[in-house]
Amino acid sequence: MAMASFVTPFTESPEMPYQVGGSLRPALPSYVTRQADTQLTTALQAAEFCYVLNSRQMGKSSLLVQTLRKLELAGCRCATVDITSLGSQQVTASQWYRGLVADLWRGLGLFSQGHYKKWWQDQGELPPVQKLQRFFEEVLLEQHPEDEFVILIDEIDSILGLEFSLDDFFALIRYCYNQRAVNPAYRRLTFGIFGVATPSDLIRDRQRTPFNIGQAIALNGFQPHECEPLLVGLRDTIAQAPVVLQEILYWTGGQPFLTHKLCALIWQLAHEQGTPILVSAGKEAAWVQQFVRDRVLHQWESQDEPEHLRTIRDRLLRHPHRTGRLLGLYQQILRQGPVPTDDSEEAIELQLSGLVKKAGDILQIKNPIYQAVFNESWTADHLEHLRPYSQALTAWLAADRQDASRLLRGQALRDAQQWAHSKRLSDEDYQFLAESAESDRREVQMALEADRSQAIAAQLHQSRRNMRLQRWLLGAITTGFVLSTGLGFAAFVESQRASQNEQIARQSEIKALLASARGWFDSNQRLDALLQALRAQRQLTALAQPNAELAQDIEDTLYTIILGVNERNRLAGHTGEVREVAYSPQGDRIASASLDGTVKLWAPDGALLQTLESDAQGIRAIAFSPDGQLLVAGSAGTLYLWDVETGEQRAAIMAHQGLITKLVFSPDGTQVASGSTDKTIKLWNPDDGTLLHTLTGHRAMVRGLAFSPDGQRLASGSADATIKLWNPDDGSLSQTVTGHAATVTDVQFSPDGGRLASGSTDKTLKLWDLSGQLLTTFEGHQAQVTSLDFSPDGQQLASTSEDDELRFWPLNGEPGRAYPGMVEVGRSLDFSPDGQTLVTSGRIDDPAPIVWQLESPLYSVVKTHAAAVIAIAVSPDGQTIASAGTDGQIQLWQPDGTSLKVFSGHRAPIIYLAFSPDGSQFASSSFDGTVRLWQADGTPIRTITGDTRLGGLIAFHPTAAEFAISGDDQVVRRFQLDGTQISAIPTQSRLNSSIAWQPQGTQLAIGDGEPIRLIAMEEDSPILNLSGHIGPLNDLEFQADGQVLASASDDRTARLWDATTGETLQVLTGHTDVVWDVTFAPESSLTVLNDLYLATGSADNTIKLWGADGTLHTTLDRHTAKVLRLAFSPDGQYLFSASNDNTVIRWDLPAIMTLDPVDYACRWVADYLQTNAGLSDDDRQLCDR
Repeated sequence: MAMASFVTPFTESPEMPYQVGGSLRPALPSYVTRQADTQLTTALQAAEFCYVLNSRQMGKSSLLVQTLRKLELAGCRCATVDITSLGSQQVTASQWYRGLVADLWRGLGLFSQGHYKKWWQDQGELPPVQKLQRFFEEVLLEQHPEDEFVILIDEIDSILGLEFSLDDFFALIRYCYNQRAVNPAYRRLTFGIFGVATPSDLIRDRQRTPFNIGQAIALNGFQPHECEPLLVGLRDTIAQAPVVLQEILYWTGGQPFLTHKLCALIWQLAHEQGTPILVSAGKEAAWVQQFVRDRVLHQWESQDEPEHLRTIRDRLLRHPHRTGRLLGLYQQILRQGPVPTDDSEEAIELQLSGLVKKAGDILQIKNPIYQAVFNESWTADHLEHLRPYSQALTAWLAADRQDASRLLRGQALRDAQQWAHSKRLSDEDYQFLAESAESDRREVQMALEADRSQAIAAQLHQSRRNMRLQRWLLGAITTGFVLSTGLGFAAFVESQRASQNEQIARQSEIKALLASARGWFDSNQRLDALLQALRAQRQLTALAQPNAELAQDIEDTLYTIILGVNERNRLAGHTGEVREVAYSPQGDRIASASLDGTVKLWAPDGALLQTLESDAQGIRAIAFSPDGQLLVAGSAGTLYLWDVETGEQRAAIMAHQGLITKLVFSPDGTQVASGSTDKTIKLWNPDDGTLLHTLTGHRAMVRGLAFSPDGQRLASGSADATIKLWNPDDGSLSQTVTGHAATVTDVQFSPDGGRLASGSTDKTLKLWDLSGQLLTTFEGHQAQVTSLDFSPDGQQLASTSEDDELRFWPLNGEPGRAYPGMVEVGRSLDFSPDGQTLVTSGRIDDPAPIVWQLESPLYSVVKTHAAAVIAIAVSPDGQTIASAGTDGQIQLWQPDGTSLKVFSGHRAPIIYLAFSPDGSQFASSSFDGTVRLWQADGTPIRTITGDTRLGGLIAFHPTAAEFAISGDDQVVRRFQLDGTQISAIPTQSRLNSSIAWQPQGTQLAIGDGEPIRLIAMEEDSPILNLSGHIGPLNDLEFQADGQVLASASDDRTARLWDATTGETLQVLTGHTDVVWDVTFAPESSLTVLNDLYLATGSADNTIKLWGADGTLHTTLDRHTAKVLRLAFSPDGQYLFSASNDNTVIRWDLPAIMTLDPVDYACRWVADYLQTNAGLSDDDRQLCDR
């Protein structure tokens, strides 16, 4: 259209082509036909039950109107029911169903069949849902044998306000569908449901829901290729209309209401001014941006007509008890961008609010308008009004969680904890409160220790005073025999008193050392913690009189530290920051390069072998030759070569115009590659220092270099965000790989040469094949990745980052993890050739490389899930372990962690796993409401969908082919393995009951509250009640002979009961939070395991091992979140623990039960005590006995 003709004034006032809000009228020319229109019409014509559940103002009602019109034109008899018209307040079930029949009677034009009221009355005293079923069958299907009926139900979420359940209504829809198999007439009746809810919101009983047999219709926003109808009102009212429309779609994200509103506002503006709107080509984006700011964002609440943004706001804030969690998740998306979704309650509610959308497995904000209105400031303001501690939390977060002065203490902390009780808060809230509680505990401990230290000082002072008095009195003996007799007695009394004071003082000193050890441990300085605990042990042995309580306290502290320490040694000696570390290929040396201008060579035990001096102000890069005989180092442009054996400097070459950032030897040792800030890579002959090739092509500094194991490729990573692959023989560029969003800081080939890994300042690691195809992106670091390395076996990657964390990334698909305590590791790392240890460059403020031992002889993290591990079971032969959790996946694996199979077992988190007694199959239960039986190799057998609300705990009968399962519908059910229900046993609580079969199979124990009940199998009747717990029961297990029953409870205890009399045998106390699981050690292993009788797992993150007499053997403290399930291997060699920290740990029980903690600790620190240059002579003798 020519611009001159385009500015012609409007000569008439046409009808508005857009409709903002409400159901769009059928003939509206701007109606956008989406994929859902076709899917819904096709499915309903095929007699499929369909449901469209989405956020408000996404066009559900308009879709209903358009679909109704199409179906009627196709010959269907259709009726629509708006559920809101049936009422929700002071409405009985009978009135509701009668209103529904009335609407259908009118909508389907059944007036020739009389009045609905008479028909309703004629059905007599039948329950309302049965009357509705008769209406469908007798009134519709029998009297209209040629008609096809479609019933469309809108605003279905209105039923959530009813005072009665409509589970029967949804069960009837399912019934109508299932009846098609026996009564073909039902094929002529189908339903469509529309609303703002999830299926689980609408029906509690998952076994009766129609939603698992229906078809979900996804109603997405407008897609650009669908939006041609929207141009109907723009073409004549604004220049560059197609481009303007694209900009509108950018701002609305295709949200139907907002899109129609912006189009309508533009149309109105043009007609108010009487001429089309002129927008120059290329200025469309700026014009639309300003228009959105003026007409939508500016004082948005006053311009929000019809109401839309306020609807979203009100839904976010309508439930104060969970608003904090909801806004916390939204704030995370605002700050981080799209985040992975766990389909939690908050994630689903955010989607239903319309504010965010799910794209694949991530949540993201739906459009820029929402992000501008509900921005960081709006979110922070509302969170501030919610929290009584908001200012402190905001300041703590602003300080990157490092400012301890912002943490709550004393009464303020207790007030905050009371306020937080029963609320669902954000992760940041929980972290802040947890850190405050820990800080408060430490400060209280420090105050106590300060008081104790003062007491120690006073006691020592008094002791020295008394000793001086004693020496004076004893010296006076020579003045006379008579006087000496009396004074000698006085001296004896004073000597005894001094000895007692000395004993008390030394005990207080030991307690102070232990408190310090625990403080070091909590602050992740775990080698220091171990040393402090050993100092306390040495002081204990010096006491004149044994102290059993202190000895136990030291042992407990040592156990905790031993299980949590990975730091093996520190290589002290540098005076400047260490920039790179490397093991020699033979593993006999460790090299460290420092900004102090030296390279130091260390023995594996930490002994300093040589210091290689340079004239450089700082060494930033080093590399060993493949034979370990040469070491190359780089500084500010100079490349140094040293003979490792003699320390002789072979050469110093001016190699680059900038800093040398990375050095690598080729696998055959004939080339050295150097990368620099001057953007070049150079290849050198290490024998004579000859320059072989200069590789140019990067547009910024080179940060990473790596030769492939066969020497045929050289990879480089650069600040230009690219990876380049070169041919080292001629220096030619083979390939450029893109994918990172920022500087590539390091690159490494896998040991087999088949993959390439890269790390970046974009906080990610990426794994590529040799063609440059991206295989995997690893996310988890909170700051730039500084270095990475493959383990020698090629099974995992390790990475360091400026977030001070060392993380490990398995390459078998398991999630990455960080080891507790492995923090402040530095910017460089290298695996030892045998993969047993790893060295990192250490902290900036403590320039000592750290040697870490990766595996403990006491335990191993054998399995990692993507989410909390809730369930674990060991096969009777001990060869297969099954684990599962909130990620919905079941993993089968061998005891050493070798994966056998990973598969999706359910559509929701898995609650429990159990193997059958013969090991031929196992069962899983889930929040999806099903129990599934599998062959031992993971092949599905059948799905059991009995009346088991939310699944529950499973117990196989020890001899019969049946199992029991609990649920939260107050029933424990017994099933045959073919899915046939045997019986239903009422329980006392809606909680998932704990259940256990007596090994002889004659009794079933049910822990559903107080008391625990023993049920006779034959009659399903109670025979014995066990009373004592004061909280919900979480687990029950019989001992092998059936004489003893163990129970775990929310009251923080486990109990042992005489299963024949109901008498309490032992109350096991010591856990500081809910006890989730209790399990007996295999009877055959009791002698081997030093009388270990049973284990308990708790929400306090620990496992405790107990003897039969209730004696606590030891506490296993390695998990970083609650321990949910435990399982012994049949031979008793291992205990497996599943935790909310997403891991399964395998504990080596013989090693643990025979452990001498002092001996173990001394062996652990032996190299450190022998070689560390910073220790005193007194500390070097710490373990001398």
